[in-house]
Amino acid sequence: KNAEKEPPFSTRFRSLPPSAPPSASQKLPIARAAVGLQVPRRFATHSLEFCLVLGGREPDPAAQLGKMTTTRAQRRARREYLRKLQTADLSKSAHLFKKAPAFLKKDPQVAHFLKKCRAIALIHRQDPQVLSRTYAALPPMLRRDSDILRALLERGYDEPVVEQLKDPAAKWNRDLAKQLLSQRPQILKMASPAVRGDKTLVMLAVQQDASLLSCAPASIRRDTDVVRAAAAQWVDELQNTCQVRTLECGICGRDQLGPLQGYRCSNPGDRHFTCNECISRQVISMSKDSVGRLRRSKGRIFCPFHGTPGCKSGPIDDATLCRYHLCNAGFAALQAIKSRLVTQQVQWETQQVEKRKYESALLQQLAMSPDDRAIHVAYTYVVENILTLKCPRTTCRQAFVDFEGCFALRCSRCSVAFCAACLCDCDRDAHEHVRKCALMAEAGHPGSYFGPKEKFLDIQRARKTRLLCEYMSSIPDRSLRRGLYARLRPHLTELNKDKLSRVV
Repeated sequence: KNAEKEPPFSTRFRSLPPSAPPSASQKLPIARAAVGLQVPRRFATHSLEFCLVLGGREPDPAAQLGKMTTTRAQRRARREYLRKLQTADLSKSAHLFKKAPAFLKKDPQVAHFLKKCRAIALIHRQDPQVLSRTYAALPPMLRRDSDILRALLERGYDEPVVEQLKDPAAKWNRDLAKQLLSQRPQILKMASPAVRGDKTLVMLAVQQDASLLSCAPASIRRDTDVVRAAAAQWVDELQNTCQVRTLECGICGRDQLGPLQGYRCSNPGDRHFTCNECISRQVISMSKDSVGRLRRSKGRIFCPFHGTPGCKSGPIDDATLCRYHLCNAGFAALQAIKSRLVTQQVQWETQQVEKRKYESALLQQLAMSPDDRAIHVAYTYVVENILTLKCPRTTCRQAFVDFEGCFALRCSRCSVAFCAACLCDCDRDAHEHVRKCALMAEAGHPGSYFGPKEKFLDIQRARKTRLLCEYMSSIPDRSLRRGLYARLRPHLTELNKDKLSRVV
């Protein structure tokens, strides 16, 4: 095949520099390598590097020699094993790797196929919300693999395929493009010119939405088959619009319905018709599902027959659904579905942030020395339990910062009443305790429920100073007290530092 492009072996060999003849122990492997590389046997007496160059391979003698000295039986076993891997289910073929011989486990093609199988199995197990992170963590070679992209499409994550179709310089797979356009034909508007110039893909999109014909180039728009498919879709839409009370609901069985009294799905074959009342009941029933089921469907509404063998329709557009098909209760249920999904997404992201903070703090504590760890634990206790004002109920412990003049406070979470001066739990009513509170008498407001905010702050400064002195006095090690005091110094700007320094 390369006779016209490359000079004959003899000419190429004369142009090579002279090489020392091989030793007796090297002749047999070199001869095998020469035969495997389809190099004439008369050149096998020269160095292996010359044989590799003549064979058109990279001059890496060690790697090529190890590759070419495999036996015929091993090569046959490798071909048979790769055939089994390629015909098996990708998500379940990882167990075949355990049965492979040792020499096959080191094969780069087998190792790549195993990585692909593990990635596909991980994609099928992962939550749809984290598929973007899973895809970003894959090696670049696997991110371009068609089987990986097909598994992502099956799980509802189509961004990689969409990016391939948008990029003019990227290579795209026609089968994946068909699968995506059958679900989202509007992607054709954003696709690259090469995709919009494919007749098969344009016909597939036009069969669902005839207006997409304007996105195709002029040569495709003049094609007879494409124009016929667009015309059939237009005629179908016109018939649906003009048809008067001849449709029957596939759920409740009501007949003599007009096209605007229900929804016809986009199934390529038999298009199912569902009346507006049944669609509204479906949305109301869906709003009562668990958040997990709503997250798997991404809050999209499908044809009631979606998922059956005869229906491959896509989701119903939300704008169309709200404008033509939902009653007031159905519209409120759809809003509730979207709100629950947004709330769950925000909660999940918040939990992930808190989890990362907790793991980072835990790693920092593990890297500390025993003394630093003891100081950190004491510091956390002081900040959370002494310097932070909280509800005195142990089952609540909600922090508060507001003070509006009355020292008889009530918790907004557990509704317990407590004193704003000494933070004493008063159960249902704190007014009697506040009138007799010793801290209120010391502040110059005996028998009163009210006081200015400055007095409240002065009482809390004195209380925090007293509790902090008592806590630091309970620490026997003086070095730990000094370390804790140094760590707390930014928080002690408003406290009595003279008392604290005497304790330290």
